[in-house]
Amino acid sequence: MTTLTAQQIACVYAWLAQLFSRELDDEQLTQIASAQMAE
Repeated sequence: MTTLTAQQIACVYAWLAQLFSRELDDEQLTQIASAQMAE
């Protein structure tokens, strides 16, 4: 896996969140955000 900057990672997560926001509930979105912050 290539190394991404924090900004690039944030953009990817934001894009994925937009795609799947209608399919994920708030708890799952919180878990995704928590995983991102732990990186």
